[in-house]
Amino acid sequence: MNGAADPGLPPKRYVDGDDGHPQLVCDEREWLARPAPWGIGVLPPGVRGRKQRLFDHHHYPRLLRHIACEVCRPLVCGLFAEDGVLVPEVIPGDDARFNRWYTDHHGKQFCDGKPFLKQVRLWRTEVITDSELLNRLIDTTFNLVEKHGLPRQARTDAERSLAVELAGPNPFRPVAFDPSWQTDTTLSLAHGMYDSRDFSPMPILADALQDAGCDHPDVLAHCRDPQVTHVRGCWVVDLVLGKT
Repeated sequence: MNGAADPGLPPKRYVDGDDGHPQLVCDEREWLARPAPWGIGVLPPGVRGRKQRLFDHHHYPRLLRHIACEVCRPLVCGLFAEDGVLVPEVIPGDDARFNRWYTDHHGKQFCDGKPFLKQVRLWRTEVITDSELLNRLIDTTFNLVEKHGLPRQARTDAERSLAVELAGPNPFRPVAFDPSWQTDTTLSLAHGMYDSRDFSPMPILADALQDAGCDHPDVLAHCRDPQVTHVRGCWVVDLVLGKT
């Protein structure tokens, strides 16, 4: 995956957005040059919400490993849940207990997790909405990684790889999945990987799909590529299970 400044890539194109600020043109050409999370936005309406939640769930906890506090790190990572932004059950349920825990645990000491939990406090008291909470958590995450010096290119490459894993090589031209490829074997393999989050059988899934008549090069190559890190939401597994 190449960065925007790499030679041979077409220049980025912008249009005037509704807010008067330049907005990146998000079309097929841009995706093929620089696959990125925004590509999830071109997926069908019934799919994009789930894929976006999965992107947040997989990506941001990777960046939050810089939180040193052993208590706060799992709590903050748990905010990026697969089914949306949720306060983990391990955080005290009622506001009084939450506020007391927040104060007693940290005292006057600063913790990298504290700014995240501050946003949760605002959300719990209905000062900010669900969407505002998510945006603030993401902004706080980027502030954290900038503080700890995680190279921007490393973040960008990780985002692009994950976007392709979830959305496919070209969300503007989705793969037409033949129902005949859904055999007992392919379904069993896909269900097993989806439930266990163990994607080591992906090459076996490729063989099973090929036995079922699948000859799509993108599908087979994705299953067999040893460089790909598969996660729940993998576009091929989702196709087999009928989730996209």
